[in-house]
Amino acid sequence: MACTSSARLANQPTFFIPGVVFAGGAEYRVWKDFYAGVDARYHITGGKKDGINVDGLTAGGYLGIGF
Repeated sequence: MACTSSARLANQPTFFIPGVVFAGGAEYRVWKDFYAGVDARYHITGGKKDGINVDGLTAGGYLGIGF
């Protein structure tokens, strides 16, 4: 379950669009408790709100410390 919040301008209302997120990723132990990883997420919602389409793919990388 995902809930997307969107406000185009400061004086316009904020609205929520319910949807689903599918995600996958991988991480690699670089050294001791230091990790590097990547992930990708695909957001699917019930449609557009005021002409704004928030469906789509996001991807990114990260560095982490295990403890």
